[in-house]
Amino acid sequence: MISRRNISAYSLLCEDKNSGITIREEAEGYAIADKNAFDLSDFFVAGYDTQRIIRIYQYLKFLNAKTDASYIAQMASVIAIAWENHLLCETYGNTLRAVFDHFGITDKTENYKPSRLRRTSYKGNPPLARVQALKFFQSMEGSPTGQ
Repeated sequence: MISRRNISAYSLLCEDKNSGITIREEAEGYAIADKNAFDLSDFFVAGYDTQRIIRIYQYLKFLNAKTDASYIAQMASVIAIAWENHLLCETYGNTLRAVFDHFGITDKTENYKPSRLRRTSYKGNPPLARVQALKFFQSMEGSPTGQ
């Protein structure tokens, strides 16, 4: 008779930020201790300014409170620009899925690929959601503390 053993996987996440964390694999998946345990900084490279990460989170939270049809594309555009600027230590898809899960967004992440969010209109205009996300990042870069 073969006995089943618990499998442990070691994950080196975000460079040295979380090194040594043991993720225990269970049959039912990973348990989340608390619904409010989401920390956006876990998805950014270790050297990125914490104040800017807080500002990005606040902007995503502000967008999530909107009711117009484009707020999800705006949120995805913010994550896409962070990914394009090499600010994320996780993949774009994993980060977007975590943000969507945290804010209770049920849309499929495949609908918000960075290439789709960059696609220009037939007149050559970039999508409004991307333009707004770029302006947000430019406003953060304009202030030395990110505030």
